[in-house]
Amino acid sequence: MNLKLIAPVFIASLVACSPSFSQISDNFKPQAFVRYINDDNLFRDSTNEQADSIVRIGAAVDIGYSVSRQDFIVKLKADRANYDKNDSLDHDDLLARGLWNWVVGSRLNGVVDLSYLETIASFDEDAARTKDDKTRRSANFNADYELTPQWDLRAGISTNQIRVDQRPSVDLDQDSFFGEVRYVTGARTRVGLRSSKTDGDYLNLENVNGVLVNNDFEKTELSVTLYWEGTGKSSFRGRVGWTDVKFEDLSDRDFDGRSARLTYLWDISGKSDVDITYWNEARPRSEVSSIVVTQGVHIKPRWEITEKLSASLNIIYEDIDYEGDANRIVGGSELRADDVKTGNVSLSYRLPRIFTFSLAYTYSDRESNNPPSNFEYSRWDAAIGARF
Repeated sequence: MNLKLIAPVFIASLVACSPSFSQISDNFKPQAFVRYINDDNLFRDSTNEQADSIVRIGAAVDIGYSVSRQDFIVKLKADRANYDKNDSLDHDDLLARGLWNWVVGSRLNGVVDLSYLETIASFDEDAARTKDDKTRRSANFNADYELTPQWDLRAGISTNQIRVDQRPSVDLDQDSFFGEVRYVTGARTRVGLRSSKTDGDYLNLENVNGVLVNNDFEKTELSVTLYWEGTGKSSFRGRVGWTDVKFEDLSDRDFDGRSARLTYLWDISGKSDVDITYWNEARPRSEVSSIVVTQGVHIKPRWEITEKLSASLNIIYEDIDYEGDANRIVGGSELRADDVKTGNVSLSYRLPRIFTFSLAYTYSDRESNNPPSNFEYSRWDAAIGARF
């Protein structure tokens, strides 16, 4: 599937099928922004930290319109990143996304979601201090069908492609499918059984201790799901099940065990809410050619302090175990394991007319039993944006 061609064509077709630009002008929302970022450990190094500042200048547009009962959304964003000290890292970022919320009859509906991203890879897993271009393409199709008032069926397919120019061993194609049957109770609760399968195809072999190995894998999962809505102020969705991962060559990377993802949303008042997510999953990790078992929690409260001033807080804790002997610590008997703690606080203030000012601070600490993987950093991010 050539996603590089499909995504732009799909997005262009959404705009082209609109009867006239004037009909979508009310939902045509252009914006521009300038961001200043100061990072005290740009290369995520534990022994030779280097600070740098980045200026990002960009523009974006959101377009949304409806044709009959079909809703279309287009999001486009582009910006330029200029580094003060490490100007060889200067780059352009591009994001394009198109969504179609479709409806057929009174019982069948779903979503088509295509996206394309160009950026540079992070330095979290790479000691080289050079720019490494990264692209991600994805296509997702989901459908929900109301079989009876008490039973509904869900299914979806997706494909994702990740390319990192200077690290071919992490180039990955993933094709996934899921099916789910749910029982609907009278108390706005759905209980279901979900089955999913993912085929992971690493496009290039990896050199592991002098031997070229194939990292392709197959992941299957069977889960019980629960969807619950409270009195309009809270909701819960979750899945708990069993995951089995089998690799093409390195059986020591295989995994089978419990998996879960639980999310609780609480609208505390009209001006504050909180999202809490817990997970325990085996999955690929960006820029790493192996499955990791990750367990963590993400807490995100938000407050609208005044009509113009709002604040949010992100607290993330994640425990990551790297599977397989290829991740064994050099000179030791342990497999690599990381603990990552990240906190972010941000303020946003709506200035007069079309402008908004925001200020954010992030601190992150990664502790690993593999000393070169240790790092900590703090980052300030100030931005001013305009919506026209």
